[in-house]
Amino acid sequence: SLETVLERNPDVILTPQPASRDRLLSGNASQWSSIKAVRRGRVYLLDQDTFSRPGPRLIDVLERLAFEILHPRED
Repeated sequence: SLETVLERNPDVILTPQPASRDRLLSGNASQWSSIKAVRRGRVYLLDQDTFSRPGPRLIDVLERLAFEILHPRED
């Protein structure tokens, strides 16, 4: 629920829905604008097909999630 998200105030939000990401980052959802992830632009769109299917690609997905989204390497 929105109340739970506001209470937990996440650093990162992952969503499989483009409309959700766009709405959060547009600033039109005033309640969401107080969340750290939204303020910092750390709301990421996940490919629903790739992230929801178990199989050999899972390792690639986890590496992308870890090294590109959650802990990007700084040059």
